[in-house]
Amino acid sequence: MSETNPEDTQPRKKSFFNFKKIIYGIIFILIIGLLITGSYIVFNQAKTFYHGLIANNKHWQHIGEENQSSIEKLQASLLSLQQNVQQSHDLLQQQIQKINALEGNKQDRTDTGRALEANYLVRLANDHLQLMHDIPISISLLKQAVSSLQQSQDLSLKRLQESIQADISRLAVLPAINLQALYAQLITLNQQIDHLPLRQLQTIQPTTVSQSHSALPWWKAGFNEFLVMIKKIVIIHYQSNNQSPLLLPQEKAIFYQNLHAQLQNVIWAVMYKQPLIYHESLSRLINWIEQYFDSTIPATQTFLSHLQELKKQSLQLPSENLTTTIQQFDTYFAQQT
Repeated sequence: MSETNPEDTQPRKKSFFNFKKIIYGIIFILIIGLLITGSYIVFNQAKTFYHGLIANNKHWQHIGEENQSSIEKLQASLLSLQQNVQQSHDLLQQQIQKINALEGNKQDRTDTGRALEANYLVRLANDHLQLMHDIPISISLLKQAVSSLQQSQDLSLKRLQESIQADISRLAVLPAINLQALYAQLITLNQQIDHLPLRQLQTIQPTTVSQSHSALPWWKAGFNEFLVMIKKIVIIHYQSNNQSPLLLPQEKAIFYQNLHAQLQNVIWAVMYKQPLIYHESLSRLINWIEQYFDSTIPATQTFLSHLQELKKQSLQLPSENLTTTIQQFDTYFAQQT
């Protein structure tokens, strides 16, 4: 029987040890390559994301400038409306002075004085109808005008009384829209926008390897350790349903300004009776809030419900006026001179 020489096994052990070192070296090189490739991919993604944020920021700034221009136009319109109201107030003051001048003349008070009082009330009702579209107040003023003319026996004033009654009947069948309450509701919502909570980003938690490394081959155990290390380095954020992009802190202020500007557009549309702008601005506002804000919060749900109710409101207001009755008053006063 031949005996095994210990010196023959020495090269075999050395050769196996060198082969193992080569395998580890290859695995190390692959890991380094994967790290470099992953870093390059992450760098490109971050670069694309950064350029996207810059473009998005410029887009928001452009929208903010356009909305600022709309707000300035709205302020100018409000100033014009105030001037018109002031002119109407001055005209009404002149009518009051005429009525007061006739207080001492009992003979003129029976016809001309009552006609002036009714004329004042009809013009006031027309101003409420044209400026505020407040139909109930206009009807109430017209009824007071009828009451002022009831005690007169003049046939001309009787015809004026019939004309006012016809105006009352015509306005009574119109849909009443309380614009003052609508303005108040929109202003209240505009104050609540800044208190709405933004949607929070969700984070995918890395999964842990439940199987024991001791039961795995050495190459698979090393690969699992590599995956765990990569998942700790790269954290993925996502939004459900592919909705809203990330808002940086410096973009939040611009975003809130755009929300206010959209609500200002709604107020402008109410003021100038523009139903298309009214509904489009509300739809855009509802869409933004659903995308960027947490709809599970009661405050956001309540805010959205108010916007939905406002969207159901129709701005198709009839263009009614009391011009015919006012012209009849002008004809009556011209005949008295």
